[in-house]
Amino acid sequence: MREHFKQKTFDLIVEALTKPLEKVEAEALVQKPRDIVFTGTLEEVNSLFHMNRWTDGLAIIPQP
Repeated sequence: MREHFKQKTFDLIVEALTKPLEKVEAEALVQKPRDIVFTGTLEEVNSLFHMNRWTDGLAIIPQP
């Protein structure tokens, strides 16, 4: 089983993680600076950032 992993599975994993994304896949990952990705109150926005560990603890103040 270990040899099979080394010879087959490992190579497939490396290939899947290192091949370039298809154009459609790459475009799906891109967000423009003005895209609205979340709506809610100031408290909800801050909670979302804290839950996802996207902040260092300072308040997030969305720009209009």
